[in-house]
Amino acid sequence: MNIEQTKQKGGRSIRGVEKTPFSEEESREYPKRLDGKARIKEPELCAFLDSVLDVTDFDMLYGIFEKYLIRSGVDAGVLNRIPRDHFFFVLNESARYHQAYYNPTWNYVALNVANLQEIKDRVLGRDAEDREYIALQVVKVIIHELVHAASNIDVTWQEKDVDGAQDWETNSCVGYRGHHDAFVALNEGVTERVAQEIFMQYVQAKGLNRRLAGKIIAHETDARDVGRYPVFMAFVEELTRVIDESVGLDPGTTWEALKRGVFEGSPLDAEEVQELFRDTFGEKFLQRYKAIHSDTTARDLGRFGGTYELNALNPNVANRWLEYLGVSARIPDLSEK
Repeated sequence: MNIEQTKQKGGRSIRGVEKTPFSEEESREYPKRLDGKARIKEPELCAFLDSVLDVTDFDMLYGIFEKYLIRSGVDAGVLNRIPRDHFFFVLNESARYHQAYYNPTWNYVALNVANLQEIKDRVLGRDAEDREYIALQVVKVIIHELVHAASNIDVTWQEKDVDGAQDWETNSCVGYRGHHDAFVALNEGVTERVAQEIFMQYVQAKGLNRRLAGKIIAHETDARDVGRYPVFMAFVEELTRVIDESVGLDPGTTWEALKRGVFEGSPLDAEEVQELFRDTFGEKFLQRYKAIHSDTTARDLGRFGGTYELNALNPNVANRWLEYLGVSARIPDLSEK
């Protein structure tokens, strides 16, 4: 497999070796084995998930992704497409907060049937509308992972010595650069909001039940429902709204710029970016926000959700946000006169 050494903004790149130690086909032997075990353990649930995947129009969906990227100012030519046969089922009870995940090293999506039990309990023996609602929920989960796959992806292979034998390890980053050490909440909050927008566009284009789809979005966006994504998205919503209002931009301008960073890999680990967060929200908030990870408990998330309140930004800070986001606007700092 040939490895790309340099890349433009966005897309998926693999670095560190001229050729990976395993072929793409070999790399999928492991998830295939996990898939087989999951199907034996949960045959009814896997059959239902298969039925949803089989009727998902991936050509239409990726067409929507392309238009979405273009409207966001991102080169649609770098879109990373995950084919139907790159979806697997796994049974991972330790991943408490993951219904699915995207593997950037080997470019596949896994649906975790251990954490989809609620879907199993609701779908089996229920009426047609309930099954339709659950099927739409699964589509929404799939699209969230496809947004990760469409984000900026950097995979680095490193050779290492294990007891005198050659071995390999990989480091990967999906979305904003530097978010794995901090700002997981921002990366996931933006990703989920993008997924919701693409989901609703797909539902409309496919002629699916928009009323049920709207109920799913309303439930998942309600910040009173203490969970990861509502809290993550609530902060993103507040951040973008305050910048728009402080600078006098049309509503949604900052959001368009912020989401572009997920696709292009804007840096979050740079000191000037972290200083910008400190000046906007304070050091105490920054430390709490950076500490949030995917395994943060619902209780701790609830506490975090009540700790911040964003006020209007002063002109200096607002203009620094605009510069970081690449928005062509500026407001005067009256204190300089």
